[in-house]
Amino acid sequence: MLAQTRALPRDLSGQPVLPTWSLRPGTLWALELIAAAGFRLDCGLCPAGTPGCGTPGVTRGPMAVRLFSGRQLREFPPSVLPPLGLGLSGGFFLRNPPLGSTVAALRDAEARGVPLVLYVHPWEVDPEPPRVRLPALWAVARYGGLPRMADRMEQLLGRYRFAPLGTLADHVDWTRVPTWVCPEAGGAP
Repeated sequence: MLAQTRALPRDLSGQPVLPTWSLRPGTLWALELIAAAGFRLDCGLCPAGTPGCGTPGVTRGPMAVRLFSGRQLREFPPSVLPPLGLGLSGGFFLRNPPLGSTVAALRDAEARGVPLVLYVHPWEVDPEPPRVRLPALWAVARYGGLPRMADRMEQLLGRYRFAPLGTLADHVDWTRVPTWVCPEAGGAP
């Protein structure tokens, strides 16, 4: 099923599809499924401590992930805002903090010699997407900052160079990155 789900956006966009963001203790078994489905790159292990995400021991730069099956993944953790470790890679965390927070994170990543990993949901560049009724906190997370997102993306794209992770992966010396050993094994619960 994961392989089939991957095919449609890949075929429509002509770009590789990467799993992203929300793996944490208790869900790390999904890495085995991701690797078994043919993915070699992942962005699902986040070095943040925000509700619903965050994986202890994950670095703030590219790393190799060794799974119980012997498979390996090349991991680009979503970027977080130092020093607090708050997410800033995309969604609510890219739309809402001051743009200076993202710029500070770009400078931090550059100083450390690692890429800043950002993502944008396609609906986020529409300031008035169709809305569904959600509890207040979820509504803020889902819709907060949408009116400024397109302008924010124009500013970032005008000031910095970005590339798909597959392109960046080709320029990483994977023999020199840290290796993180997945502490969980097994299939889906």
